[in-house]
Amino acid sequence: MRTSIYLIEDDSSVLEFVRSSLAARPEWTLCGASDRQFTAREYAAKAGAAVYLVDLGLPDGRGEDLLQLLSQSNPGAELLVSPCLVMKRGWSAHWRPAPLAMCSKRAA
Repeated sequence: MRTSIYLIEDDSSVLEFVRSSLAARPEWTLCGASDRQFTAREYAAKAGAAVYLVDLGLPDGRGEDLLQLLSQSNPGAELLVSPCLVMKRGWSAHWRPAPLAMCSKRAA
């Protein structure tokens, strides 16, 4: 079974790195991507992904608000946040560590 992943990231180099990394793993698939919170709010919640990789530093809004929306609209999904952004914004105290990532919405 393939794990569907939705990426919310405004840095094109990170997006390309994730795409190439996922292409090398047949059990993972990128089901969509957004580079702005506006488009992520419209498409990500409807994507039904198993995993959402979220950049908190989006240019058009607070990533924290997006995490709340995704958590409510996809209660079974994992939300993973870039570790460097978590440390800068102090989010690590609110979320428990998940395997190979800093954050998981299951602790919320």
